[in-house]
Amino acid sequence: MSYFGSIAAPSSAGQAAGDVSFVNSTIIEGASTTAVEVGSRGGNGQRGEPGGVGKAGGNAGTVSFQQLAPASGSGVQARSTSLVSVYSIGGWGGVGQAGLGRGGSAGGISAVLDASIATQGDNFTGLWVRSEGGQTGNNVPDVVVTSAGPLPFGFSTASLAQPWKSANGGQVNLNTASKYVVSTQGDRAFGIVLESVGGASAAPHGASRRAHRAHRAPDAA
Repeated sequence: MSYFGSIAAPSSAGQAAGDVSFVNSTIIEGASTTAVEVGSRGGNGQRGEPGGVGKAGGNAGTVSFQQLAPASGSGVQARSTSLVSVYSIGGWGGVGQAGLGRGGSAGGISAVLDASIATQGDNFTGLWVRSEGGQTGNNVPDVVVTSAGPLPFGFSTASLAQPWKSANGGQVNLNTASKYVVSTQGDRAFGIVLESVGGASAAPHGASRRAHRAHRAPDAA
């Protein structure tokens, strides 16, 4: 099966995303899912033209966020969800017969919590702040190749995978005061999650190429 023969026009890299700044001063009560979502996300790179290299993902911008009013929510979530979500995520790089497009870098995040947050329900996190680099080469299934092979993913040896590194996560900062409380009730319902995650790079066949957790909060220790 060919993943490249249908591309007639030149493919393009993902677009960079701009910086984002937002202040929320609206009181939130009784939300059943994410109530505040603020983020910058780079565009995904396309597959390379036949015989070409996959296109790079776009970089994400920096994000500045302030929560100035209390927020509450309740309800069991099917997957990890946060009442307040703040993120900077680089775009995924595309694949190509001659190489992979690198994932886009994530921007830094500065968050200020000047209010209390409360949730009730399984998988319902209070505040989630993440900066995540884009994955290198992420739009075809795993395929074993050698140095002469046509589809580079996954690679047969570590040396073949080495050139296709991925992107960095950015710095994450949160400022708050002890008088503000973040409370949760429920299984896998975390109060605050702060993450800086590098994007996954190319890997030898059989090794994992996903550094992130598909946007799922970490399991409790």
